[in-house]
Amino acid sequence: MRRLLRLTLTIAVWLIAVSAVASMQVAQPSVLSSQSDLKKLQKRLKQEIRALTGASADAGIGKPSVSVVVEAARSGYRLQTALLERRGATPVTVSLAVPNGASAPRSATLLLDSRPVEVTVAPGEYVDLLANEGSIVMLIGNRAEGSGGTAIDDARAALAWLRAQRFVNRDVTLHGVGSRGLTALRTAVLDDRYNRLVVEDVSVSSDFSELIMATFAKPVAIVNPLSEAGTRMSPDSFAAAFSHVTASEANLTSGRFKMLRIATLFSPRYQDEARRQ
Repeated sequence: MRRLLRLTLTIAVWLIAVSAVASMQVAQPSVLSSQSDLKKLQKRLKQEIRALTGASADAGIGKPSVSVVVEAARSGYRLQTALLERRGATPVTVSLAVPNGASAPRSATLLLDSRPVEVTVAPGEYVDLLANEGSIVMLIGNRAEGSGGTAIDDARAALAWLRAQRFVNRDVTLHGVGSRGLTALRTAVLDDRYNRLVVEDVSVSSDFSELIMATFAKPVAIVNPLSEAGTRMSPDSFAAAFSHVTASEANLTSGRFKMLRIATLFSPRYQDEARRQ
C-alpha cells in the first residue's frame, strides 16, 4: 500500500514538473522565419486581443468626430479640451495642441500616457514640447470606466480622425507611455493608420515581443524598456531578451520588405531633469 502511494506521489510530481516545463516552453516566443509566419502571428494576436479586451472588430469605428469645449492660448500653440465621439461609446475627453500659424498640413502625434492629463499637458512636458516643435498633438484622457478594449477603440477612432483632417499631412506617430504603452501596442496590431510607433517605459515580456513583431512593418522606437520586475533594463540585458525579435527581423528582411525597424533609446525621457540641463 505504501509502495503504491509512493508511486502515485512520484507520478503526480512528475506530471506537475512536465506541465511546468511545457508551460515554460509555450511561453517562449519563437523566431519568425517567413512572411507566412508573420501573417499567422498577426491573425492570432488580433483574435486574442479582441477576445481578451473586447476591442471592436470594426476597423472604421464609425465616423469619429471632435468637438472643442474650451481653448487656451499657450506659447506657440493653442491647447484645446475637446470631446472625441465615436459610434457605440460615450465621448472621451481629449487634449488637442495646434501650433500657431499651422496653415500647411503638419505631422501629428497621438499620445497615450498613463500619467494624469494635467501632468502631460504642463509646460515643458510632452504635449508642450511636441507642439512647440510644430507637431499637432492629441492626448486621450483616461476614462473612469471601460475595458482595455474601450481604450483601444478610442485610440483607433483618434487615429481615424487625425488621418482624415486636412491640417494633418497623414504623418501620424502613435506614442504610448507606461501602462498605456500596452494599449498603443495592441492598437498598432489591430490598426495600421499610423506611420511609426513609440513605446516608452513598458515591460518587456513575451507578449510585448510578439506584439512588436506583429506591427505593420512600421518603424518602432522602444524607449527605456523595463524588465518584468519593473526595473530599467541595460542595453545588454535588453539585447539578450529581445534576441528572437532581432533574429526574426533578419529572417524577414528581403529586398524592399522589412518587418520592422527598431531603434532602442536608453536615455532619460526628454522631459526629465537630465534632458533639461
